[in-house]
Amino acid sequence: MTKIDEHSDKTKEIIYIAHPGQVSPQADDEIDLVELWLILWRRKWLVAGVTILATLAATFITVFGIQPAYKATATIRAVETEEFSNKDFLESVLTSNIFKRKVIEQNSLLPHYFPEKWNPQEGTWRSGVDIPTSTQVLASGRFPLKIQTSGHEISLTWTDADPHFAANQLEKTLDVFRSHLSQATPAETKQIATIDTHIQSLQEIKGATEAPEELNIELASLIRKKAELESQRDLYQSFTLINEPLPPSSPTKPRTQLILALTLATSLFAGVFLAFLLEFIKNARQRIREGYYEKE
Repeated sequence: MTKIDEHSDKTKEIIYIAHPGQVSPQADDEIDLVELWLILWRRKWLVAGVTILATLAATFITVFGIQPAYKATATIRAVETEEFSNKDFLESVLTSNIFKRKVIEQNSLLPHYFPEKWNPQEGTWRSGVDIPTSTQVLASGRFPLKIQTSGHEISLTWTDADPHFAANQLEKTLDVFRSHLSQATPAETKQIATIDTHIQSLQEIKGATEAPEELNIELASLIRKKAELESQRDLYQSFTLINEPLPPSSPTKPRTQLILALTLATSLFAGVFLAFLLEFIKNARQRIREGYYEKE
C-alpha cells in the first residue's frame, strides 16, 4: 500500500490507497445477498429435490410405517366439600398395581398384549411358551391406562390401535373400579364389622334381661357410630362420571401434520446448506486449479 500524508493547518489526514487487484478488508466482511440468491437459484433443483424427497419419505413412513393410536377418555369428579375430599383416595386406587392387575385379569387382556403366544382357534396358550402374567404387562409398560388430575376431576385414558376396543376397555375399567372401591376401605369396613358384633351382643343381652338405661345409651351410641362409618365409607367410594368413554374419531399418533411440517422445514434447510456446500467446494477446486492458494 502507499501511504500519503497530507499536512495542513486544519487536520492531519492519513489516506490508504489499495493497490490494483487488492480486495478491501471491509469487502470480505460484507455478505452479498444477490450472490447468495444466485447460488440458490443455480441450485434450485437440488434444494427442491431434497425437500420433496424427504417430505415424500416422511409421508410414506407416517402413513404406512407407524401404527395409529387412538385414545379413549373418561372423566370422573371426586367428592369435594369443605370438610372432606376423596380425590387423593380415588387417585391412589387408580394408580395402584393391585387395581391394574385386576383390570388385566378380569378383562382377559393378556391374549391381547401377547398375541404371539395365544392360539385364538383353541382359546388357549400355545404349547411350549411361557404363559405371560399381569406383572409382565405392568413391567413392560404395555398397560395403556393413564391417570391425570385437574382440580376435582380425574381423567382416565386408554390408548389402543382399535378405537372401539379402547372405549370398550375403558368402560370395563370403570366397572372394575366401582367393584374394587367397595373393598378398598378396609379400615372402615373392619370397624363396622366390629360394631355390628358389639351391637348384636348388646341386643341379645337386652332381649334376655331387663336392660338398664346405660345399656340403651351404649347401644344408641354404637348405632350412631356405625351410621357415621357407613356414611364415610360411602363418601370414599363415591364419584360422578361426567364424561363417558366413546370411540375416538381420529388418532392421537402419529401427528401427521406436525411430522410433515417439521420434515419440510428441516429438509429445506438441509437442501440450502447442501447447495452452499457444493458451491464452496466448486469454488475451492477452481482456486486450486488457478493456483490461488500458492500465490498466497
